[in-house]
Amino acid sequence: MQSGGTIRINGSGFGSQECSSCQVLAAIPGSSVGYVLQASSWSNQAISAFLLATLPGITVSGLFTIYVQLSSSAFDAINIMTAVAFTIAASPASLQFAHTIGGAVPTAQAIQISNSAGGALGWSATSTVSWLIVTPSSGTAPSTLTIQLSPSGLIAGTYTGDPGFGGGFFK
Repeated sequence: MQSGGTIRINGSGFGSQECSSCQVLAAIPGSSVGYVLQASSWSNQAISAFLLATLPGITVSGLFTIYVQLSSSAFDAINIMTAVAFTIAASPASLQFAHTIGGAVPTAQAIQISNSAGGALGWSATSTVSWLIVTPSSGTAPSTLTIQLSPSGLIAGTYTGDPGFGGGFFK
């Protein structure tokens, strides 16, 4: 389960609607302090609630206990494992090449691919223009890819490509 997202609790006997004393709580296992989670839906067989990415004083990553409390004496609990959301990033965010027709081709430039959550996260990259070469075309972050200018066939002018994710030459 990714912290900072909706959790769905399936079961039975929760009641057809959320009662005034009903609540969903998140706590570190063994802790007597729980944090009330906002329930977005409640039925007799399923509850959906939002687990924040951070709770007062702690980061929600690791083992947590989720309690469904129907009254002060009626509750049940389940342990869940949460993880920080993966965020892939490229640095630098932009590159510039300068080339004179007939001159030497500029040196390839490196882009560092990182994953803010740590661990391994797969990526792939492709060039949407014929004059840029991306190598390798895929990998696992953290890693490095290189961008090489291939000016053959280009006429004098300014050319622009977008090195950002979601467009340009990253997929």
